[in-house]
Amino acid sequence: FEISAFEPTIQILSPNGGETFDGCNTVTISWSDESSEMLYNIEYRDSPESNWTPLASGYESPNREFNWDLPNESILFGTIRVRSFSNSNNYDVSDYHFTTSPAINATISSASDSFNACAGDTLILTTTGSFNHTWSTGDTGLNAAVFESGTYSLTTDNGVGCTSTASVDIVFQDPPSAPLILFDGPSIVC
Repeated sequence: FEISAFEPTIQILSPNGGETFDGCNTVTISWSDESSEMLYNIEYRDSPESNWTPLASGYESPNREFNWDLPNESILFGTIRVRSFSNSNNYDVSDYHFTTSPAINATISSASDSFNACAGDTLILTTTGSFNHTWSTGDTGLNAAVFESGTYSLTTDNGVGCTSTASVDIVFQDPPSAPLILFDGPSIVC
């Protein structure tokens, strides 16, 4: 009786480490497999400590490729895992990590460089870029006017499905009470 170690037949070809991608783009994951397997589970994780996130389960791929639409986010230590659907011991993991950067970033600033204002004032929120901008106020475009405290968000869309969202907390403060000046005896106030 002899026990021998299982030798995986899957080998990831791309991305296999060292690549840099922009979010919202399509990356082709490719691998080789000496077995007759046609169904695969494809997963990624964004750091060595994170859990695997499924991209496809039971994916039929006789050509050993999968097109992945990257999320619009930063991934600093991404890795890919391709596993046989019928034999979970037959898998490969990227040799090294890849990175991604967001293709677009929603950013919010204010014309006054502050997110605090006095009650009764108007605060103008601003953004930049030639994208489609939709504010939680219902405004569209580069600016939104706000009049009360709350959390306000902006969704930026490049027109082809890539989005980014940002939010800020706005505080409108009541002005302080007028000072009370008391005089003891006759006084002149100029």
